[in-house]
Amino acid sequence: MSSAEPSLDRLVGGGVVRPGDQHYDEYRRVFNGMIDRRPALIVRCASPSDVARGIAHARERGLPLSVRAGGHGVTGDAVLDGAVCLDLRPMNAITVDPGRGARSSRPGRTGASSTPPPRSTAWP
Repeated sequence: MSSAEPSLDRLVGGGVVRPGDQHYDEYRRVFNGMIDRRPALIVRCASPSDVARGIAHARERGLPLSVRAGGHGVTGDAVLDGAVCLDLRPMNAITVDPGRGARSSRPGRTGASSTPPPRSTAWP
């Protein structure tokens, strides 16, 4: 571990997970059970600034970068061996604006977690 990595822990709101950490195997696992890749670091992004910090960390160290959102990732490309994996799943909020008849969702949202609310709420 480099001396700069602990500062990343303090800067990333969603947390940083490394091999050997308690949730590492859970967070690196993809939908396709045949894929068993081990990223160097998993950045659990809770905000766009966490994403930017994870990208900068990978760039500064010359590490590959992968992005994991809310989808299945059947090919496993969301998690790469030796890479910095940006895990966007914590960014899963949904916003409904009944006045505009619009909704927006963050990148970690899954189809199952986007089930429409009761009919009394606008859902385009």
